[in-house]
This record gives sequence, C-alpha cells and structure tokens, in this order.
Amino acid sequence: QAGTLSGNPVAMAAGAATLNLLTQAGFYQDLERKGAYLESRLAPVLRKYADRLRFQRCGSMFCLFFHKGPITCFEQALQCDTATFARFFHAMLKRGIYLPPAQFETCFLSAAHTTQDLERMAEAVTDALGEIMG
Repeated sequence: QAGTLSGNPVAMAAGAATLNLLTQAGFYQDLERKGAYLESRLAPVLRKYADRLRFQRCGSMFCLFFHKGPITCFEQALQCDTATFARFFHAMLKRGIYLPPAQFETCFLSAAHTTQDLERMAEAVTDALGEIMG
C-alpha cells in the first residue's frame, strides 16, 4: 500500500484513537440521542413550514429538503427546491453555521457536538428559515 499517510505514525495514532472512541459503550446511542434532541428542538419550525420542508434523519445523519413530501427515492430528491436550499445555505453561513453546500448532501453530528452546539444550530435554522421562507 502506498499513499501520502500510509504508515505515517501520526495518521496511525489518529486512526487507533478513533477506533477506540467508536468502540466505547454507548457511543452510537449518544449520537442517536443528539440527533433526536436536535430534531425535537426543530419540531416547531418544521411544523410551521411542513407544507414546503422536510427534515429526514437517521441517527446522527440528517438533511433538510425543500420539498412537500418525504424523500424516499432519487426521483423525489430531484424535485427539491434547490434555489431555496441555496438561500438557506447562505442564511446559515451568515449565522456562523457551515452546512454542505448542495441540497443532495447530508449533515452529520459528531461526538464533539455539545448540547450548546445543538441549541445554537436549532436557533440558527429557525432564524434562517424565518428569513428565507417569509
């Protein structure tokens, strides 16, 4: 195996530390709790714009779709309002939250995210949606 970091001691130590964290008891349950917490904090604004917005989550992975119904296949994803997503992306940047820049990418919560981070995210989403959805 040849590669930039193949066998590099720092890369190997980082990989070992990551694997150690991933195998700790409750690691994935904690990520699920964080995802559920964020979703619950977003519930009021999601209800407000339910006719134009979908929040879909699997554990700590989530995405906002500017679409009337759930997204269950690629064809439905293609029907999303990508122009509104672009406005949302920039509204979130103004609030200090960097999201993936394309409607078809997803967001991930990590072990490093705190409850304070999730509160800040929920507040930013609520404010940004208020700005762009009218």
